Amino acid sequence: IISYRVDINMRFRTSSSDGLLLWSGRQSDPQEQKDENDDFLAVGLNQGYLTLAYNLGSGEAILRYNLTRLDDDLWHRIRVV
Repeated sequence: IISYRVDINMRFRTSSSDGLLLWSGRQSDPQEQKDENDDFLAVGLNQGYLTLAYNLGSGEAILRYNLTRLDDDLWHRIRVV
């Protein structure tokens, strides 16, 4: 992620309750030791609920939107700002 502002807008449809929708970050080598300062942004589903995980230099944070399940095979639009 190059800028200080992120605006992600996507539509998706799935019946899977777990999965990765978007990843932005460095591809890690399993042989390398994990660097806690590696920036990343991930959007996915966990048990059918939208999950946003990120590390932008201050450690990893995980947000989960648990009001609506999104694994119902209907179209959904999400926006991350």
